[in-house]
Amino acid sequence: MVQNKYNIFILIFLSCFFSVLFAQTDSLRIVRGPYLQMGTPTQMIIRWRTNWEDDAKVFFGTSQNELTNFVADRTNATDHIIYLKNLQPNTKYYYSIGTTNQKLAGDSSFYFITAPAAGSHPKMRFWVTGDCGNNSINQRNVLAQYETYLGKNYTNAWLLLGDNAYYNGLEDEYQYNFFDIYKNKMLKQTLLVPAPGNHDYAGNDDRQNDHKIPYYEIFSLPDSGQMGGEPSGTEAFYSYDYGNVHFISLDSYGREDYATRLYDTLGAQVKWLKRDLAANKQPWTVVYWHHPPYTMGSHNSDTEATLIFLRQNLLRILERYKVDLVMCGHSHDYERSYLINNYYGYEAEFRKKLHAVDSSSAKYNGEANSCPYVKNGDNAVGTLYIVAGSAGQLGGSQATFPHNAMYYSNATNGGSLILEVENNRLDAKWLCADGIIRDNFTVLKNVNQQHHLNVQSGDTINLTASWIGTYKWSNYQNTPNIQVVPTAAISYFVSDSLQCLKDEFHLQLTGTACPKGMFLDISPNPANYESIITYCLEEAGEISFSFLNVLGNVVQKIPTFQSDKGQHSFYLNEYSANLPHGVYILKMETSNHVWQQKIIL
Repeated sequence: MVQNKYNIFILIFLSCFFSVLFAQTDSLRIVRGPYLQMGTPTQMIIRWRTNWEDDAKVFFGTSQNELTNFVADRTNATDHIIYLKNLQPNTKYYYSIGTTNQKLAGDSSFYFITAPAAGSHPKMRFWVTGDCGNNSINQRNVLAQYETYLGKNYTNAWLLLGDNAYYNGLEDEYQYNFFDIYKNKMLKQTLLVPAPGNHDYAGNDDRQNDHKIPYYEIFSLPDSGQMGGEPSGTEAFYSYDYGNVHFISLDSYGREDYATRLYDTLGAQVKWLKRDLAANKQPWTVVYWHHPPYTMGSHNSDTEATLIFLRQNLLRILERYKVDLVMCGHSHDYERSYLINNYYGYEAEFRKKLHAVDSSSAKYNGEANSCPYVKNGDNAVGTLYIVAGSAGQLGGSQATFPHNAMYYSNATNGGSLILEVENNRLDAKWLCADGIIRDNFTVLKNVNQQHHLNVQSGDTINLTASWIGTYKWSNYQNTPNIQVVPTAAISYFVSDSLQCLKDEFHLQLTGTACPKGMFLDISPNPANYESIITYCLEEAGEISFSFLNVLGNVVQKIPTFQSDKGQHSFYLNEYSANLPHGVYILKMETSNHVWQQKIIL
C-alpha cells in the first residue's frame, strides 16, 4: 500500500513537472484576434488573446513603415484590451500587437480606418450577418463571397444580429465557430458591433437574468455613450453614430432588472430607447436586434409570443421616430418587406394598399415599378424590415411562406446583407453564398426638390441635383451640378436616367418685369429640343401648357403649376421629348387668359 501511494505521488509530480516544462517552452502566441471594438472618429479598442499571460503593447501610425506611436499595458493577462485615443477621423491607421518585449503580429493587413466625424457623409459600407457562427460550409462560403465582392474596398463596420456562436454561446464555440473563421481579414480590419441572440444566452432562463455569458466578456461595448449615443448603463443594448447614420443595437432575449424584456414598453431598455431616439440628430436611423417582428421562415411571427409582442408593442415607437431600417436574424432565411407603416397584426391582416407606403421593388434598375423608396422631410413615414438570419444557419419555412408583407423572401440560399450609405442615398444588397446578389434596394432622402431662386442678371449660379446617381439636365449636361449665367428668367430641370427623380430650378431675375404685359414666345422657331419657351405674367398664379395638333386636339399636356409673376423660361425638350416632328400649337392658360403660339418642331 505504501509503495502504491509512493508511485502515485511520483506520477503526479512528473505530470506537473512536464506540464510546467512544456508550458514554458511553448512560445507566446496569439490564439484569438486581434479584433476591433468601440471605434469612433478619435478612438479604437484593439483586443486579442494569448496562450499564456504576458503584458501587452500596440504600435500604430498612419504609415505601415512608421508605427511611431504606442500604448502599453504592463498587466500580465491572456485577454488584452488596448485603447488607442486621440486619433484623426476617417484616417487609415496601421498597427502591430505584442508585448513590451516582442512583436507578435503586424503586417500590411493589420489596419483600420477611423469613423468619419459624426454627421459627415462620405461613402460608408457595413456588413450585416445574422446567425452566422455555426462552423458550416454555408458560413464559410458567405464569408468568401463577401470578401470577393469587397475586393480592395473597406468595410467600415460589421453588425452581428445575434446567435453569433452556436449552439450555446460558449467560449470554445466562439473560438471555433467565430474567431477562427473570421480572423484573416474581417476581425483585424473592421469595427465589430454585435447584438446578442438566444443562442448567445444558451437559451437559459437564469442567464437571461444575470447576463453571465461569454458574450459580455468577449466584447467591449459602449454602455456610457462612448460612441455617440445616449448612455444605456449596460452593454446589452447601446447606440452609436457612424458618419450620418445612427445605429441602435438592442437585446431581444435578455431581461433587464430580472423582469422586463425588449417588448415591455415600460422596461429599462425601451425607456432608454425612447430617450436615444429623441436625442438622435442623424438623418439615417438603423435599428437591429435578434428576434424579427415579421417572418415565415424557420420561425413563425404569427404563433411565437416574443415575435408577436415585439410587433404589437415596439414597432409603433420605432415608426413614431421615423426609423428607416430594422434588421433581425433568428429566422434562418432572408426576407425583405415593402416600405410599410402602421401594420402590427398577423400575416393575413396585411393589406398592401393600406400598409405599404410604397409598393415599389425599389431595385432602381429600370424594371417596371422599381423606382427607389423616397423619404422627404421630417414627416416622411415608412420603415423597411429585413430578416437576414442565414449567414451560417440556413433553412426552414412555414406553410404560409413567404410572409405577405415581404417584397422578397428566400429560404434556400444563405447570404449576408451589405449596406452602402453615401449622403442621402442608402443601397442594400443581399449577397448569397454562391456570389449572386438576389435582392437589392435603394432609399433616397430629400430628393425631387423645387427651388425658386432670385438672381442678378449675369451672375454665375451653381445648380446641384439632390441625389447621387445619374443626371440628365434640360441643357443636355450629365454632371451632378451645372453652372449657368442667366440673362433672363429661366427654369432648369434635372432627372435621373430612369426617370424616377426630378429636381426643378426656377431662376427669376431680380426686378424683371413684363415689357408688354403677358406674352408667350419660342426661340428658335422652327424649334428643336434646345429651343427655349419664354412666358411672362403680370400676376402670380396657376398656369398650364398644352401641345395641340393642327386639328386642335391636345396631344400632350403639362400639369398645372404655380408661377411667380414676371418673365420665365424653360427648355422645350423638358416637355416635348415624346412628340414626333411636325407642326403644333403651344397653348398657355391662366385662370382668365389664353395665349397660343405656332411651333414647327
